[in-house]
Amino acid sequence: MDYNTNNPNDYGYGQPNPDYSQQQRYGADGEGFAHAAMIMGIIALLTCRITLFPTILAAIAAILAILSKGYHKKMTKKARNAVVIAVIAIVLNVALSIYSINTLMHDQQFLNQFEQMYEQIYGVPFDSSFDLEGGEML
Repeated sequence: MDYNTNNPNDYGYGQPNPDYSQQQRYGADGEGFAHAAMIMGIIALLTCRITLFPTILAAIAAILAILSKGYHKKMTKKARNAVVIAVIAIVLNVALSIYSINTLMHDQQFLNQFEQMYEQIYGVPFDSSFDLEGGEML
């Protein structure tokens, strides 16, 4: 058996030379990143009442959507939608957090209950806990 052929397309052992330029590239269009970004954006939107988690998740979703573009000039429709959902999730999370903090700080019944619980747990009133003139801070 003669393995020495003069065929330039022969890679050896009777196998043709692989042409890597014709090989199909899987995931080259960034569809996987865009899909992951869309899922993370939706999860961030659904969990927007939790304090920090959805903001981090939405930021990662936006980064993945931008990375899905790759070397192309435009993002896919799914990646653009993921960025929009991530931005909506971040804005909604920040707005709900500000509203919740503002409501709690101006609700006198909540403040009275908080001061009473603080005094029961730590044995000192909440206002005197931050008095730095008397010595150490608790």
